[in-house]
Amino acid sequence: MRRVALYIFLVAIILSGCIGRTRDRLSVGCQRGEHNDCLTLGLMALKGQDGRKDPQKALKNLVRSCELGNSIGCKRAGDMWENGVLGCKDPRKAEMYHQMARELELDELRVGKSRP
Repeated sequence: MRRVALYIFLVAIILSGCIGRTRDRLSVGCQRGEHNDCLTLGLMALKGQDGRKDPQKALKNLVRSCELGNSIGCKRAGDMWENGVLGCKDPRKAEMYHQMARELELDELRVGKSRP
């Protein structure tokens, strides 16, 4: 039983180091304008995969992803405002981000249809 507990503890330590390095790599990518890296950082902060949930950091990265053209980032930012994850709901901001997501999705469909 002690061996199992020790094994689980060691695996947790190793994985926490991996998550830290992954987060650092994603942060650099987000700063360089990689929308998927910003999205991943936002989702990690929202779910608490970095140790604790951080809704403010999540929203910041999801909005950055959205601004860089990621429709999922826009949708998730809108969901956060709609559900009041930061402590207050803002239907106006929620609709704004959801509308941006819809527009980006339409653009993606148009581009996809124009490809041979």
